[in-house]
Amino acid sequence: MSAAVEPIHQPAPAVPRVTARPAPVATPIIDVRAYSFWYDATQALFDVTVTVPRRAVTALIGPSGCGKSTFLRSVNRLNDLIPHTRHTGDILLEGVSVFSKGTDPVALRREV
Repeated sequence: MSAAVEPIHQPAPAVPRVTARPAPVATPIIDVRAYSFWYDATQALFDVTVTVPRRAVTALIGPSGCGKSTFLRSVNRLNDLIPHTRHTGDILLEGVSVFSKGTDPVALRREV
């Protein structure tokens, strides 16, 4: 006595589709865009582009003389105090350029 087993062909039950919405993107705390910096004719930073998210632990590492301090001094505009320097590109702090006309460098340094 063998029982014949026949496959049952039924459509699979419909599974509701869940579409995930992308999480809102927060403005980064620091957003550096194609930033370059020169001491006189010597270029110290070359086309730096980096985004630092809010509440992220971020480290700048590298050998001596690679531009870590120059970069940080650019963010808080301490390099403005050094004669014969120039920069291209932009650095945004919470979406606002640190180089905008309305930015007070002293207040910026307190915040950064």
